[in-house]
Amino acid sequence: MGNNNNPVNTVQDSNVWHILIHPNPMLMDKVFKTKQSESYNPQEDEGLLPPCDYYIPFIDISWRPSRSKSSDDELDDKLYDPIMDGSALRSDFHGFLFVYGTDKLIQQIIGSKLNKSLRMSIRRYRDTEGQPIRISSEEMTRFRSAVLRQDFQICQGFPVQEIIQGDRVIAVEGPMKGGVGDVLEIRYDQQGVKLKIAFPMFNDKFLIAIPGFRVNEVRLLNPETTQLLQDPIIANFENELIELLHHRHGAQGSATLSSEDEKRLKFLYHYSGIVFENDEASAAKFTALMLICVYLLKDKKTTERYVQQVTTLLSKGNEDSSSLPSSVTTELDCYLATALFVATHDPNLRTAAKHYRQSHPDCAKSICRLQSIAKRI
Repeated sequence: MGNNNNPVNTVQDSNVWHILIHPNPMLMDKVFKTKQSESYNPQEDEGLLPPCDYYIPFIDISWRPSRSKSSDDELDDKLYDPIMDGSALRSDFHGFLFVYGTDKLIQQIIGSKLNKSLRMSIRRYRDTEGQPIRISSEEMTRFRSAVLRQDFQICQGFPVQEIIQGDRVIAVEGPMKGGVGDVLEIRYDQQGVKLKIAFPMFNDKFLIAIPGFRVNEVRLLNPETTQLLQDPIIANFENELIELLHHRHGAQGSATLSSEDEKRLKFLYHYSGIVFENDEASAAKFTALMLICVYLLKDKKTTERYVQQVTTLLSKGNEDSSSLPSSVTTELDCYLATALFVATHDPNLRTAAKHYRQSHPDCAKSICRLQSIAKRI
């Protein structure tokens, strides 16, 4: 994205955006709102600040309560969304305070009597070379527009097309148009897909992760090196189904899923017809994930069908495809056995999968997460 930034005039008397830092953004908002004086005179500093345009990320958005400020009894995994935790987002920006003006203005703010009276003073944020960061008005406008998207993260039902985690994309619409970034996360929701993309910003000094992109708002830079959606969705389905399974069997789980969770499950099941060409392992994993999906949907007939499919996959090599092995010897079989236990509650399957995990502590994280929930089934 560096080549999309307008060059910033570094002459000290030019008006640009500067990054200041203070650990209490709420206090800074109050101070800058009430302590600015149109008649500010540095020679007669009376504890006021010179007038300026300032911006504090996320200060005006109503967030869900921070998990860090909630007691264990108040936590609700179904309601909490770390993406919408305002305190967490503010901490990501280290109490940044953006101020528009000249270097002289910034020096007046930092050297003011008011700043010196604070228990922790305002200071400039500097890059790794110790230099203050100056930001063009154009890039600041794009950043502020991107922050406003936090309340509108849900993408409408577009397929992921060719985009996978780690892809480099260019924004073709929206406030980040022209910006080049990397896809950090692909999340599925009952209404569609949302992408989190990391963009280099502020003269390429920071990587800022911005969620909520619609698929039609970005374009791959190197589409010839990517694969279709069918191949890379396993990890995304795992994350979604493990979260939903936790809502069902977790410490605060409920026998009846919420209507929102049911919508998410139905959306995931829309992809049940995906075909994996020349990738038997991914095809087997996806079948196991669809088994968990229909189990959570309480679709008994479809669950029975998927139970038979996973049983056949797990029993490969046996003359009787309906009989299950007493132990598993591969990570894929452990994966299948764990999913099959979730749907059937057969203790022998859980025991076989547990033994494999104990003898293979480096097995996939998804297996560990599924088995941790399986303890409560």
